[in-house]
Amino acid sequence: MKIRKYITSLLNENIKLYDDNGVLVDKEHITQEYRKIKNYLFDNFDVDKIVGLYLTKDYKYLLMIFACMDLGLTYIPLRTKWPKDRILQIEKISGCITLDDTIWKTIENYSSSDLKELFDVSATNPLYIMFTSGTTGEPKGVIIKRESYENFLLWLDSYFDEIDSNDKMLFTTDFTFDISLVDIGLLLVKQLSLYISDFDNDIFQLLYELDKYKITVHSTVPYNYTMMINSNMLQKVDLSSFKVLILAGSRFPYNIYKYFEENLSYVNLYNAYGPTEGTIYVTAHKMDYTNDEIDKNISIGKPVKNCKVKIIDDELCVSGIQIMKGYIRDKVKTDEVLVKVDGEIYYKTGDLVFKDENENYFVVGRKDDTVKVAGFRVNLLDIDAYIQSIDYIKDSATIVVENELNDDAFLVTYLILNELKEIKDIRENLKKILLNYQVAKKIIVIDAFPLNNSGKVDRKALKNSYKG
Repeated sequence: MKIRKYITSLLNENIKLYDDNGVLVDKEHITQEYRKIKNYLFDNFDVDKIVGLYLTKDYKYLLMIFACMDLGLTYIPLRTKWPKDRILQIEKISGCITLDDTIWKTIENYSSSDLKELFDVSATNPLYIMFTSGTTGEPKGVIIKRESYENFLLWLDSYFDEIDSNDKMLFTTDFTFDISLVDIGLLLVKQLSLYISDFDNDIFQLLYELDKYKITVHSTVPYNYTMMINSNMLQKVDLSSFKVLILAGSRFPYNIYKYFEENLSYVNLYNAYGPTEGTIYVTAHKMDYTNDEIDKNISIGKPVKNCKVKIIDDELCVSGIQIMKGYIRDKVKTDEVLVKVDGEIYYKTGDLVFKDENENYFVVGRKDDTVKVAGFRVNLLDIDAYIQSIDYIKDSATIVVENELNDDAFLVTYLILNELKEIKDIRENLKKILLNYQVAKKIIVIDAFPLNNSGKVDRKALKNSYKG
C-alpha cells in the first residue's frame, strides 16, 4: 500500500492520538487541523522544495509530517533544542525552507476545506532527509525515497503480527531520530492508540507513563531500559499490560536480555538493527531465549522484506529497496559507502558481524571502534559487553585516548556502579574476565553518561571531557 493510502485510511478511521498530557485529541479537531496544514503547504511550497520542520514535539508536528508525506513534499525533521548553528548548517547544506512554531498562527487562519489536488511524485522521490552527525563536524543528510519507507511499512505490518488496533504505544523518540518512524509506521499500519510522551530523557517520567497509560507497545533505544533495570525501578511499576518491546539504535546489552528472560518473558522482545542509511531497520530478531546470544552478543536476526545483507571483510553490507538515495549534495561521501558488488549496490555499514549456523547475524563492534592498543587490536564495544557482566557494574563506556607525546594510545573506561567499590578492586575483577591489554589504563566512576540527540551514550563527549 502507498503512503497516501495509509494516511487517508488512518484519518478516515477513528484515529487515536493522545497529546503529551495523555488527553485524546478530538478526531474532528485533528481533521480540521490536518486540512489547514495541507492547504498551507500546498499554497506555499513547490514539489521541488524541501521543508525544514523546526517545531516543538507534539501531535501537530506529527500532522505536519503526515501532510508532507501526503502532498509529496520532502521534509527534514529538526529539533528546537539544537543549537542555531546546527540549524544554519543544515539549511545551507539542504537549501530547505524552515518552519518554526510561529507558523501555527498563520496555519490557524487557513481554510479547512478538503484539498483535492496533490503533487505528482514518483516512488523514487525523496520522502525525508535525516541528518546525522558527521565525523568532520558537518552533519550528513541521508536521503530516503518514498518506496523505501513504503517497503518498511509493509514489513512492519506483516512482521509484528501480535500488534493490532487495540494496542497502546508510547511515543518517546524525537522526530530527528529515524526510529521515530517505527512509531509513525505502526500508527499507520496498525491504527493503534499513540501516546505522545513527555519523556525528554527522564527515566522516572518514562516509568510513570508506561504504568499510567497501561502501554502495550514501546520502541526505543536500549539505554533507557538499561537505566531502568540498573536503578531497580522497572520492577516497581505495573507492566502486566506490556506486550511488545522493540529495541534498536545501539548494541543490545546482555543485562536487558537476562532481565527480560528472568522477569518479563511474557513480553515479545525484539532486537532490531539498521543504519539511518537503510531506512530504519534492515534486520530484526524476536527473542526465544534459546538461540539468541553467543558470547553475550545478542542476535540482530535476519534481513527484513526486500533487503539483502552480505558480509564483506567482516563488515555488514546491505542492499535492496530500503537503501538511501545518497547523502544530499555530497557525492564523495556517498560514493565511499555505496559500492557495487556482483552488479548490485550495497551500503557499507561499518559494523563488524558474524553469522551463525541458523543464518542469524550478530554485531560484535564497529570498524571505527576497533583500535590498536599496545600493538593489539581491541574492540571497545566487545570490552564493554564483558565489563557489564559484573553484577555491581550498572553500565560502562570504554574510549581510546591518543597520547600527544608519542604514538601510544590507551584505554579509559567510564563506569556507573550499583555499589561503592575501590578502583583497585574493580581492576582486579576486570583482570579476571579481560585480557591484560583490554583492561583500561584509567577507570573512572561517574553518576551518569552524557547522551547525544538519539539517546545514545555520547562517547565523543566523554573523550573531550577526559583530563588525564
